Amino acid sequence: MLFQNNTLLCVLTLSFPLVFLTRPQEITRRILLTGVLIFIPGHAQLVAAIIICVAAVASLHYFQPHRNRIVLGIAQVSFLMTAFKYIVAVLLQIDTSTTTDKEKDQLGLLLVGMDLFFLVACIVSCIAVAVVLRKSLRRG
Repeated sequence: MLFQNNTLLCVLTLSFPLVFLTRPQEITRRILLTGVLIFIPGHAQLVAAIIICVAAVASLHYFQPHRNRIVLGIAQVSFLMTAFKYIVAVLLQIDTSTTTDKEKDQLGLLLVGMDLFFLVACIVSCIAVAVVLRKSLRRG
């Protein structure tokens, strides 16, 4: 059922003339985060990763490649969570001599909490997409 009606879930809108750039843009983001960052030394890696993630969030808001608002919302949350994780990594790198073990544990719990939040958001959005799809199939 989902494969037959996948155009309802994630379709590129044709209203914006540069919408064809969103797929290569996503591939470029992934290549930069997984392949190019290894060539950047030290703490500059984290800063470059944050810049890449913030640019990805901004471009996602600008292009809005998903017609379905639920799918777009999950993509936005995913990109923001990635940026937040790099920010927490920067916090862990800054002057660790004054950071106590309790503060490090709290940052670790924050990372786990962010992952759990994203997992719950994905589950809720899957249910919401199924409900929307079911209603649209009953109407049409």
